[in-house]
Amino acid sequence: MRRRVEIARALIANPEILFLDEPFGALDFDTRMQMREEILNVHAMFPTTILFITHDIDEALQLGDHVIVLSERPSRILEDLHLSHPHPRDVTKDELARLRHRIHFLMGLHSAL
Repeated sequence: MRRRVEIARALIANPEILFLDEPFGALDFDTRMQMREEILNVHAMFPTTILFITHDIDEALQLGDHVIVLSERPSRILEDLHLSHPHPRDVTKDELARLRHRIHFLMGLHSAL
């Protein structure tokens, strides 16, 4: 509930950009999934730009319209993706699954898949 209040408090100021840095990092899985839906609902009601920083690849693909994958330090852009898939998104199917696999590969996680 605290995360919802923090987001609501930020939206009251009617910002041009809402900056969310790992906002769901400390949440359990179920709450994290609910908050993903909440962010999509909030964005539909308040169409402001949201800059969402996350280490969760699925979260980025499910929520983002523009996903930038960075390398390790010193950071550089590895991939710059523009997503036009409608919400809700299933990252295990079709083109999103291929993008997910590509991001894992770029991050050196290909052996885990």
